[in-house]
Amino acid sequence: MLVSYAPLHNTPMNQRSYSLGVVAVMSLLNECTSRVILCLGRLGRKFIRYQHLFYTESDMHCYLYYLLYAGRTFKGLIETMDGRKTILLHKELPTIGTYTRDSQGLLVPSEKGARGHFDIAIINSLNSKRYDMTHQRALIAVELGLDEDITHFKNDLAKLADARNDVKQGFIAHFAREKTISAGEYQAMTDLLEANPQIRSLIIDRSKRRVTVNNRLRIGKEEQHFHI
Repeated sequence: MLVSYAPLHNTPMNQRSYSLGVVAVMSLLNECTSRVILCLGRLGRKFIRYQHLFYTESDMHCYLYYLLYAGRTFKGLIETMDGRKTILLHKELPTIGTYTRDSQGLLVPSEKGARGHFDIAIINSLNSKRYDMTHQRALIAVELGLDEDITHFKNDLAKLADARNDVKQGFIAHFAREKTISAGEYQAMTDLLEANPQIRSLIIDRSKRRVTVNNRLRIGKEEQHFHI
């Protein structure tokens, strides 16, 4: 993913600081992204094998949070601009952008609307001191859905792709257990992901004996069908 900065003056010192900043961001992003890919993959495999292990979508949030926190990547404290200490990993981190909903329930960017929330987010520790606790930026954000319709998927994608939220890497994972993903919905999802190639994704339909898996966590479509 491209991360851009604009140094104030084109001097050798600023150029060096700019380069070091880019290297630091990319190093942190790569490390955190690898961990999220690993944990989402484990969540997906668990869902395929034991689809009723998770009673609700919230159960899936908790399991993914547990997997992420179990490693060393997201442990340790950071400090915010208002002097508060917190960890990198959070549930329901507010978006920076605000939204209203149209007649179809779709999120619409609006200054008069309310902030949304990311299901799970990792704060950008490199600039945490620039913002207060309630306006932290997500380095990585993950949105999950269980037996949800295409509107939910579109809204999740809208938050991840919104430039105002400054998410460096977004993930969307959509699971079907009781509600089969129709051919039309599946096509709409894949079309939206093609239009937003920076978003990594995992779609698993476990509603029938034939399991459908569309795994784009590592960028590059990988679709599988198999019977259980």
